[in-house]
Amino acid sequence: MTQRQAIRHLGSYLLRREWIGIVVTFLFALYTGGFMSFSVNGLMSDEKIPEFLNGLVDWIYLTMFPTFGLLMNKTVFAVWKGDVYSKRIAHWLTMPIPRSAIVKVRILQTVIMLPVIGIAFLLFQYILAPELRADISVLQWLGAGLIWMCYAFVIDALYTLFEFGFDGKRNVVFCMAFMVFTVALSVVLTWRDVHLFQAAIRAAGSEIYPLLTVLLVTTSFMATWIGYRATLIRLNKRSLNF
Repeated sequence: MTQRQAIRHLGSYLLRREWIGIVVTFLFALYTGGFMSFSVNGLMSDEKIPEFLNGLVDWIYLTMFPTFGLLMNKTVFAVWKGDVYSKRIAHWLTMPIPRSAIVKVRILQTVIMLPVIGIAFLLFQYILAPELRADISVLQWLGAGLIWMCYAFVIDALYTLFEFGFDGKRNVVFCMAFMVFTVALSVVLTWRDVHLFQAAIRAAGSEIYPLLTVLLVTTSFMATWIGYRATLIRLNKRSLNF
């Protein structure tokens, strides 16, 4: 099977078999955006708010935005105990489908899902947060969202590496470790009076934003390419006998 045929086959497979995961991720993004709108509305108002709210919003953005490029229909137990991703890869390799095509389709999934679901997440918050709409334009809000998307592409490169390059247990350990890291980072930044959410909004309205956009988009492209190569190298070294 050629690489183009393999990519077409896997792409149609994802649409037929994994559409529930796409829908679940989309609904999760809307749900998160809905309850986040209350916190965002409070941050943009003139009222005095608890300092921890800044850290909470930063943590949710750091943790949740990368998940918009993932299929959220697999439980932690299924990944830990059943190693579902490794078994799926082993099945695809018997067809045979090239390893490079498998990794490319996984990256293509993120490239398509992350912007679409990320924009829905952002717009839903914008609609539900009147203080946010009063303070900034929708273009500046989406500009701040682009910063978060670039960050998410970098993290999703790591997610892909651990999803395809390691067994289910190590994948789950990485995900849990990343959650702990974002909690610690948010706490430290809040303590130092650094607020990523508000910094992204300010950056989107600044004069250097065009240059910043070029740098961030370039970084996300480089991270995705490096992640692709690292995942492919790791996948070639794995033993997938079940």
